[in-house]
Amino acid sequence: MEHQTCPIDRAAPRAFPPQHQDRQPGLEYQMDLRPISECAPPSPKLAGRVALITGGDSGIGRAVAYAFVKEGAKVAVAYYDEDRDAQETAARIRQLGGECLLLRGDLRVPVFAKSCVERTVERFGGWTFWSTTTPFSLSSEASWISPKSSSPWYSRTMCTRSSI
Repeated sequence: MEHQTCPIDRAAPRAFPPQHQDRQPGLEYQMDLRPISECAPPSPKLAGRVALITGGDSGIGRAVAYAFVKEGAKVAVAYYDEDRDAQETAARIRQLGGECLLLRGDLRVPVFAKSCVERTVERFGGWTFWSTTTPFSLSSEASWISPKSSSPWYSRTMCTRSSI
């Protein structure tokens, strides 16, 4: 597992190589250069709290999970099918001294969405925060999508976010 931390002492690249993945959601482990998921210094402000993070296996969700853990929270990470990304996230959370529960499934299925909350409460004894960063990334070509759209991308995103 390659892990990149905040490049405080070096300049960020000015350009990134073009990249394309045929599947959505994409797989972070296949990216070159990989996103930097953490920069905040640790502090114990959220000790004893629990965060349920949808889409926490990669990208912004991964950064959110790391930030919660660095603040002392335990995290449950709901993700779709990106198992390697999720395992990398959980391993890093353990390296940071945190606890992580991985929840694999489709949040558009209400039974699974409900089970995420139930399993989080069962494992950690409660639930304090919910951060939804799921489920879908769109390229700039899809920027025309609006709330009035009948696009499957828009429908999938709104259906997932309203399931929990």
